[in-house]
Amino acid sequence: MSGENLSREELLFLLGRASGVIASEELKKLVALASEHPMTEEQRETQRRSFAYGNTHFENENITRETVDRAAAELAKRMYKPERAIS
Repeated sequence: MSGENLSREELLFLLGRASGVIASEELKKLVALASEHPMTEEQRETQRRSFAYGNTHFENENITRETVDRAAAELAKRMYKPERAIS
């Protein structure tokens, strides 16, 4: 792999071409580059939902991305619901 300073688009292209086998050293370099890229909260949430969908849909084909989105929204409401002040 030539050049250590890949653009985000180049990195995503290389990661996306993983339909074939990526050499071990090339994969290590790509993982190292990706780990240095800071993720926004929105990107992290998108990745979390994608992971949840992939793992649940694998087991149950009735699970859709919309199902995961609804569950995430409900969980967020429960987690961030302000507690009532005790008077």
